[in-house]
Amino acid sequence: MFSIALDPVLEEQVKEAAKEKGLCVSEYVCRLIQEKMEDEYDLRVYEEAKRQYEADPVTYTAKELGL
Repeated sequence: MFSIALDPVLEEQVKEAAKEKGLCVSEYVCRLIQEKMEDEYDLRVYEEAKRQYEADPVTYTAKELGL
């Protein structure tokens, strides 16, 4: 468990957003953190795939792969 300090305006925005979603602030913030972490993971995977493609831009169709 940990705590964070927010400026008063952001704190009120978070409270209001949590209320609109029917969540407590803690659950709302946890979900936001999870979503952000998933987005960052997806971006890293994309960037790695893009680097690999740029290094060897050969592609195959599903038919060529026998699918």
